[in-house]
Amino acid sequence: MSSEQYGWNRQAFWLRLLVMLPVALVAYLAIIVAWLLIVLQLFYTLIACERSEQLSLWVTGLGRFIGQAFSFLCFASESKPFPFGDWPSSDP
Repeated sequence: MSSEQYGWNRQAFWLRLLVMLPVALVAYLAIIVAWLLIVLQLFYTLIACERSEQLSLWVTGLGRFIGQAFSFLCFASESKPFPFGDWPSSDP
């Protein structure tokens, strides 16, 4: 990533900014949903005395998406995360 590519007067910078805004919004919502699923998993485990595999897979996918989104937002990655790319797999 060169500084010439992302100067304030470069088109690539402004296009990336337009992509970053919805990615940041979706990542923010994903963090909220992840916390809700974490609390749900906590209560499920407390009541059922075992963890829910499905909830674990959902939280794993959300965690991977949040990581990809933050990498993109911090200019550490050029690959666009969801909603502009594929949703990350939640395979262990």
